[in-house]
Amino acid sequence: RSEDFVNWEVVPAMNADGTQMTFTAPSVGYRTDESGKTTFYLAWNSSHIYSSETPTGPWTDLGDFTYRGMSFSDNALYNKEDNTYGPSHTADAADDAESVIIAAHNDVDLFVDHDTNRMYLCWGMGSKELSIAELNPDNPSELLSAPVPVITHNPTVTWENFGQHHEDYATGFAEGSMMFKYNGVYYWTFATGGTQYDSYTFGVYTNKTDDLLNADNWVYHSDRKSRIKRSLTPMGMMPCGAQCAAAVTARLRKARMVSSGASTR
Repeated sequence: RSEDFVNWEVVPAMNADGTQMTFTAPSVGYRTDESGKTTFYLAWNSSHIYSSETPTGPWTDLGDFTYRGMSFSDNALYNKEDNTYGPSHTADAADDAESVIIAAHNDVDLFVDHDTNRMYLCWGMGSKELSIAELNPDNPSELLSAPVPVITHNPTVTWENFGQHHEDYATGFAEGSMMFKYNGVYYWTFATGGTQYDSYTFGVYTNKTDDLLNADNWVYHSDRKSRIKRSLTPMGMMPCGAQCAAAVTARLRKARMVSSGASTR
């Protein structure tokens, strides 16, 4: 934590039982309810969702995300044809598009629209698509909407392609996404290209509507000269790893940009 973005103190994340938490690619979002109470939420790669009254914890396990009356873990093994799920149906899960999407919920981002108080779960790691679902604000582990892939790999946008020179037009590698809102416009940032390459790239899509689940509303922002608040981050393409997203987040917040929360990816 920091009060000036220069001097930082490491604060271990602790479970409600006093044990230290361990995780990969965490995301933190916060929401203030009608009574004025602010609650912070934490999730990471294929994790449950946790809550706390402070950004430093301790964190209470709210359970796995749920959809169709089942946990994400069971959804990932769901066989829609005979309405069954479980380890014996793993081979059939690929036939259910929603199960495939749920099974890939890594590099999650908890986004809260502080204008509408609606909550969303975004995810995608090293894949051809970024997915999103709306969460129940009264029970954030529950999906209110079907999970949908909204941003899919576009080979005509060169920086989205895999490889040192983005030469692999057949492969997308979107990951490390985070969503922000500024002046009524939603910005969905993500990294792509492959972490093993120094051409690893950071880009953004924008949405000027309040329907975040419609793929048609998300537009690739191609103007490399555009900037948010005095060139804080390029809006088209930026050589960057997923790790830089946290730095971008901090700088955007310092510019008083309305955002969903924080991530330490």
